[in-house]
Amino acid sequence: MSGRCKAPYPLKGNTKNTDMAKFKQKADIHQINFKKEFITKDSGFYIRDNTEISSPHFLPENYWKNGLNYVDEFRDEIKTELKEFNNKMRDANMLRSEHIPLNIFVPMLSSLNLTKQLFNTLLGNDIIESVLGIHIEMAGGKTKAEYDKKLYLDDGTSFDCRIDFIHKDGKDGYLGIEVKYTEEEYKIKSDSKEYKDIWKRENNKYQIVTNKSEYYIGDKYDELKQDEFRQIWRNHILGASMVHFTKEIDHFYHIHLYPQGNEHFVEIIPKYQELLSEKGRASFLPITYEKLFCEMEKLFCENEKHTNWIKYLKARYLF
Repeated sequence: MSGRCKAPYPLKGNTKNTDMAKFKQKADIHQINFKKEFITKDSGFYIRDNTEISSPHFLPENYWKNGLNYVDEFRDEIKTELKEFNNKMRDANMLRSEHIPLNIFVPMLSSLNLTKQLFNTLLGNDIIESVLGIHIEMAGGKTKAEYDKKLYLDDGTSFDCRIDFIHKDGKDGYLGIEVKYTEEEYKIKSDSKEYKDIWKRENNKYQIVTNKSEYYIGDKYDELKQDEFRQIWRNHILGASMVHFTKEIDHFYHIHLYPQGNEHFVEIIPKYQELLSEKGRASFLPITYEKLFCEMEKLFCENEKHTNWIKYLKARYLF
């Protein structure tokens, strides 16, 4: 289409991986063009000094406060989940991943039976008898208000999406889903409070839960706490804490969702899997956007609202 943003421009942040830098740039340009063509219906970005585009992947305030970072067909349901659109980083930033779980998973509430079929297909086994609920940015407990982090990992770790289900054996389970887009590894500065309070402390909750989980081959603690694995590992063992310590569930599966163009996770996930025991591998499921949307398209095709939603997801996040 005419007027599309095509020219490359300098990217900020970590670009040490050339393939990853190219992916980030493509994703950035894709979101700029999506914003221009489907949301603001105008240029959507502004050039300064012919070299820098100033925050082009952020929606203008009057757009994001009306929820236009979210799929039209399910915007009301997403607003019900959020109460209001009041978080600029989540509701205005089209490039980062904070908004993506809302666009993918909140619409699944419209058909929990199809959602059950979807995840049984992805897990490769009909283990889910029924889906009970879908929660955004949730750790343990029935509500966010009752969550006591000290009972789990004693930190701020949570799932981008938590899907509660009944296993075919009649017991409770969670799917804990982490959603990535252009993000890479999670770094902690050695002089930060988190590093001093948690990582330097022996026999902390991470060590205890990691050992209790039996997810790993041997003692992998020193490897798992490194930048490249830390966030995947923490979400994985958060689920283990719910099985072994709070005992609120009997079954847990950690799903790591990312686009196949994200070279960081394409490289890191196989390395992480090499650290896993048979039990750990059985509870860890990496899925690409491409795979997820393909399976969703096969199932969520019963009405126009669903088909438009899937078309939106593919147009918005695949390129």
